[in-house]
Amino acid sequence: MSKSVQRRKNTKQHDYIIRGGFEGRERLRVLSRVMQPTTLALFQRAGVRPGMECLDVGCGGGDIAFDLARIVSPGGRIVGLDIDEVKLQLARRESRARHFSNIEFRMSDVAVDEVKEQFDFVYARFVLTHLRDPAKALARMYAATRSGGVLAVEDIVTQSACPSIATWSSIPRQYSGEAAIPTSDRDCQNFLRRPVFRGFK
Repeated sequence: MSKSVQRRKNTKQHDYIIRGGFEGRERLRVLSRVMQPTTLALFQRAGVRPGMECLDVGCGGGDIAFDLARIVSPGGRIVGLDIDEVKLQLARRESRARHFSNIEFRMSDVAVDEVKEQFDFVYARFVLTHLRDPAKALARMYAATRSGGVLAVEDIVTQSACPSIATWSSIPRQYSGEAAIPTSDRDCQNFLRRPVFRGFK
């Protein structure tokens, strides 16, 4: 089966809360305004700075990519990935309107596609929640993180957030209840002890 066919099947399986297209873009804009203070604080803790190359997984309309682009300038660059071509077109248009020259938006599905580059900082917000195999997607994100780089995830956990892990992540559980992801502090720690995450500090 080709990757393009696989992508269509996986996309249909994602249980997205926020709709695609223009309407979804405006809802994401509201969400971004609400989340911006805590997300920017996370970037500061993660050491995001000028000159870094960053990957924004599930970039939507580009709000986080725009914030990152400002932080890493001069000399840095941002790649934003998403499965919604309408949102990507809107993001490209807004990027040009804001005169950003260090952002590239690409159509790609982390549930299916390998990331063929490595980055200093890899980030996703409210992405793993929607996936049937979030561990596989997280492994792809980890593989896209350079040695000495940072992988950061902001997401949902049904019981409590994971304490003091270097990714500053909250590991989500699927809304569908399929329990592919841990939901307690101890389970989160065990999840990140899998061999694929060896080397995290």
